[in-house]
Amino acid sequence: MRAKARAEVRAQHPSLLQVALLWYHTVVRPFFALDGSDNRAGLEEAKEILRRKEAAYPNSSLFMFFKGRVQRLECQINSALASFHTALELAVDQREIQHVCLYEIGWCSMIELNFQDAFGSFERLKNESRWSQCYYAYLTAVCQGATGDADGAQVVFKEVQKLFKRKNNQIEQFSVKKAERFRKQTPTRALCVLASVEVLYLWKALPNCSSPSLQRMSQGLGREEPATQVRAFDRNRTRDLSVPRPTLCPLSHPVWGPSVLGAELCTGCVRTVEGALGDGWELRDVSASPPACHEVDDAAAVGLKHLLLGAIHKCLGNVEDAAQFFQRAAKDELCRQNNLYVQPYACYELGCLLLDKPETVARGRALLLQAKEDFSGYDFENRLHVRIHAALASLRELVPQ
Repeated sequence: MRAKARAEVRAQHPSLLQVALLWYHTVVRPFFALDGSDNRAGLEEAKEILRRKEAAYPNSSLFMFFKGRVQRLECQINSALASFHTALELAVDQREIQHVCLYEIGWCSMIELNFQDAFGSFERLKNESRWSQCYYAYLTAVCQGATGDADGAQVVFKEVQKLFKRKNNQIEQFSVKKAERFRKQTPTRALCVLASVEVLYLWKALPNCSSPSLQRMSQGLGREEPATQVRAFDRNRTRDLSVPRPTLCPLSHPVWGPSVLGAELCTGCVRTVEGALGDGWELRDVSASPPACHEVDDAAAVGLKHLLLGAIHKCLGNVEDAAQFFQRAAKDELCRQNNLYVQPYACYELGCLLLDKPETVARGRALLLQAKEDFSGYDFENRLHVRIHAALASLRELVPQ
């Protein structure tokens, strides 16, 4: 009996190893940006594993799940959704696999801005999963509010605090903090859409979005200025798109000064950001521009919107616009009171853009170090440190120190 059990375990080892490799290539590498902005690194290795396993396990819900992950990273969202639904059907008695499939269906639906389907998936997870009901409740409320059901969303936002069980869990802490503002005030659809784009950014899902979805997000966060056009590449590289350049958002509220404790840090950060772009980038004066953030009338959210617009335009290939938005996010002091992570993340994003130009590598490296060393106590700090470490490590490979 023991010999048979040992033989079965040995037989499972190769498959377990393949599953671990698939998880690394399709989840860990893109999430922590271990390959910088190359979100497709490791996909060929993953597809090769899946090709070998498809014949042996044609009805495996787990390998079908990873097929969906590969398709999602290749921006084939409809195909990914089909694979995740198939995996969900195959996982009849596999509750854990059902839940990871529901999770991916929710995320793919949100990537496509299909908030109704995303709401259905996350609500089911909130009711069935024992992993983090608090987090799933927040995603449920965000998607429900983004469909226009503000009253229903507020009810679920109030549940988030009650479901807060894991006090040291960063995801649950973030969910509670974000849901808190909607416990007393009814959320608007615009603020819930903003929150959905925020989680897409923080969970590294924006690179999986199609160009049309990214454009819709950009138009939802900022008013268009039709007079000026920029060229943007199609994410599937099949055609070029002409995308209206958005008017950059002027701060609609007087800039409050930094706290006494953070004054020197903030002043140094602003100086670094102001000098980071240098002569290679043209900074546009937006002081005379009309207000752009017309759908979200919240001065405290301006820095967050700039960060998200920068990330969207980076994905669209509009590098100069992305740099402008990241710079403004890094200089926005209002976000220190509501979205403390915005400034360090904006410094990181701007630093990564500067690393792509030989003449600005030194300034990009300085911004990465500043994001790492001059900020602390913000949401997902460890997550950003891993990404900064990966960016600096790749830089050392190109330019030995």
